[in-house]
Amino acid sequence: MKDLKKNCRAAVIQCAPVLFDKEASARKCADLIAEAAKEKPDLIVLPELIVPGYPYGMTFGFTVRSRKEPGRRDWLRYAKNSVLVPGPETKLLGEAARSARAWMSVGIWERDAVTETLYNNVFFALEGCCYVINCDQFFRKSDYPSDLEEREALQALPETVCRGGSCVADPFGHYARPDVLRLEVNDK
Repeated sequence: MKDLKKNCRAAVIQCAPVLFDKEASARKCADLIAEAAKEKPDLIVLPELIVPGYPYGMTFGFTVRSRKEPGRRDWLRYAKNSVLVPGPETKLLGEAARSARAWMSVGIWERDAVTETLYNNVFFALEGCCYVINCDQFFRKSDYPSDLEEREALQALPETVCRGGSCVADPFGHYARPDVLRLEVNDK
């Protein structure tokens, strides 16, 4: 790993997850990390909840005092695709970061091996200051698995479910400053 220095070159990767599939999502992230490594960043940032994706628009059959069986099955599928730490997905991502010779921030749904509780939390601290580097997913309704049991929950969603969006803010709340940041968009 590189020692972070006064100037930190960050690669912010805005991408779609492979929804409900932790292994495929982790492989996709590892491939994107390898591609970003060609630009020699110090830090590589992937979206929050990229593994196994954020199930926007789904209720998993839950309403107050009620839960439908198809929603329970979709929730179980999602929970089983949450990541145990350490585990094969974190090993793969760690190896990708090591090969890239960069620090990495990646958002995952972590599942506690004992309580089965799911967690989501990512931040990055540098030299005693907290920098907010956020990268959101971009995905469409068509990215959801076609075999979900509660497909009707997704029918009301627009085709572009999550339009992405990224930002970097320093400890003083500054962002989008040309003297500090440069935005390069790769639209391939």
